[in-house]
Amino acid sequence: MSENMAKTLAMIKAHSASVKRRASMYSEIADTAGSNVSGISSLNRSPKTGKHMQKVGFIMMWIPEPTGVTCAIGAPMILAGRYLDK
Repeated sequence: MSENMAKTLAMIKAHSASVKRRASMYSEIADTAGSNVSGISSLNRSPKTGKHMQKVGFIMMWIPEPTGVTCAIGAPMILAGRYLDK
C-alpha cells in the first residue's frame, strides 16, 4: 500500500515541477515581450504566416519533380496558408 502511495506522490511531485517550469516560462515570455505586445497570445498571431506558407506551397507545386512528392506537399501548404490568413 505504501509503495503505491510513494509512486503516486512521486508522480504528483513530477507534475508539480512541470507546472512550475511551464508557469515560469510563460512569465518570462510575457516579461520579454514588452509593453507593445499583449503577451503569449501574440505568439500565435505572427505577421503574414499564411502568406509565406502559400508562397512556399506555390513554389513547391511549380518545381518539376518526377515523383510528384512536392505537389503532394505543396497543395496542403497552400490550403493551410489560406486558412491561417483568415
